[in-house]
Amino acid sequence: MVNLTESYEGADFYDTLVYDAQRGEINKALVVHEQAEFLQMDEVNGSAKTIWNDRVKSGDWFVKFIGEAIDAKRRVEE
Repeated sequence: MVNLTESYEGADFYDTLVYDAQRGEINKALVVHEQAEFLQMDEVNGSAKTIWNDRVKSGDWFVKFIGEAIDAKRRVEE
């Protein structure tokens, strides 16, 4: 998990981003459950599709994702 805010106000059970850094995909999920974040971590942890210890691939996808998010925010603000 990566903290993307400096003002954490508790778990957000209605708008949780599930990002698979190994495959570079946003997994859209509507989860209304008090344990949503833990369930999502369990899903990644137990999935046969999860690739472990490929730090370069994870880093590349994550940097690409953050770059696209920044670009999208800039376009909205213009």
